[in-house]
Amino acid sequence: MTSSCGELNVLIVDDKSNIRKTLSYCLEAEGHSVVAVAGSQEALREAKRRSFDIAFIDLRLKGEDGMDLIGPLLAETPWMKVVVITANATIETAVEAMRRGAADYIEKPFTSA
Repeated sequence: MTSSCGELNVLIVDDKSNIRKTLSYCLEAEGHSVVAVAGSQEALREAKRRSFDIAFIDLRLKGEDGMDLIGPLLAETPWMKVVVITANATIETAVEAMRRGAADYIEKPFTSA
């Protein structure tokens, strides 16, 4: 089954392998092409190699701040939508993510509506 919006090229950046695997599985099941990486350097390398439509970035990566990845990713691919995902949601970080160019901010654990 494919999504009504067509196939998207998706980048997932999360240091937790279970999140990367779960999101990848769900998005691939909807017909999207997914690349999942654990950190900022890998994400930037992938963004230089291919074009992504959307990126899901964890706010807290091992030894890194996912917030700092938004600008460089958007500089590489300005049309990409960035969605910040976090288990530590606050209004302050949501506002900061949007200020840096994120299109959305989602709190973990994910729930379906």
